[in-house]
Amino acid sequence: MERVAALNTFGLLARAWVASARKDRQWSSGYAGKVIRHLEIHVFPWVGDRPIEKIGPTEIVRCLHRIKDRGNLETAQRVREAVQHVYQHAVDVGALEPSRNFVNKNTGGLPAPRSRHYAAITDPAQLGQLLRDIRDYNGAFITRCALRLAPVIFQRPGQLRLAEWEDIQLDDELWRCPPEKMKLREWQKRDSRTPAHLVPLPRQAMEILRDLHPLTGPAGSIFRSMSRRSEKSRYISDNTINAALRTMGYDTKEQITGHGFRATARTMIREYLGWDPDVIERHLAHVSDEELGGSYDRATFLVQRKTMVQEWADFLDNLEAGKVPTHGDNVQRFVRPPSRPNQHA
Repeated sequence: MERVAALNTFGLLARAWVASARKDRQWSSGYAGKVIRHLEIHVFPWVGDRPIEKIGPTEIVRCLHRIKDRGNLETAQRVREAVQHVYQHAVDVGALEPSRNFVNKNTGGLPAPRSRHYAAITDPAQLGQLLRDIRDYNGAFITRCALRLAPVIFQRPGQLRLAEWEDIQLDDELWRCPPEKMKLREWQKRDSRTPAHLVPLPRQAMEILRDLHPLTGPAGSIFRSMSRRSEKSRYISDNTINAALRTMGYDTKEQITGHGFRATARTMIREYLGWDPDVIERHLAHVSDEELGGSYDRATFLVQRKTMVQEWADFLDNLEAGKVPTHGDNVQRFVRPPSRPNQHA
């Protein structure tokens, strides 16, 4: 038993979790190193060599409060999240009984994290200029394709960079993003009842994918890092899109980020195209825990969203061409939508 306990120390399990996350989530070595350093500095000195089953709640709380008391609340929140993952990993590998997993989002009584606001463009003229800059971007072809696709489908950057050809239904013009690549709680990612997020692809998105298919298809990662051509699962880094935006002269703290394309679309589709917020939120995969718990219909608003994303892609084409609308303009002047389905059906 002592030998088993020695293999199940918090430190060893934490390193095993980070190694697993690097593989499963395609973490960069830099990000993985940052996560483990936080644990090495703030947790390992006190409980790193202890069997995880012997560590009490008070000891973890003290680690978190040491960080908070130095004024580093955000770091404390990140460390708590990492510790939570380590404990769940210990349960998953049989090193800890589920009933002894006491770490949760309330551990330590830390204040709730402040909402992160990503820089986003919501002015049509400025967005049109950005789209022209993306069109003229002379960096790597795969990066340019990712840049072109990001504003069109406005999904999370992590989903986009981890997209694989097996997830794309080319004939149906649909992307089925599996739960494990979504921003969900760990139990939701593992729950077989959690549905894939369905992303209808407009004509412009399909053209970009068809441009990429000869280079990275027909299987494996769509946005592949070509520095290691033999590995089909090697993805572009989580900083690729933002780095490209900075190369083009954009401030990713004040002007636009890869994640900011979501806020851009959310605001402008509502203001200029007049779509119902419920349809927009569903496309953004903003779904409550209650919906995921049983009543969530992955096809909700799918017909409406197909029309919406095509209108949005056409709207972007017009902005790129220099046709800038005002709030009072009729959307029919800027896009050529089919007859709209009932937005509340």
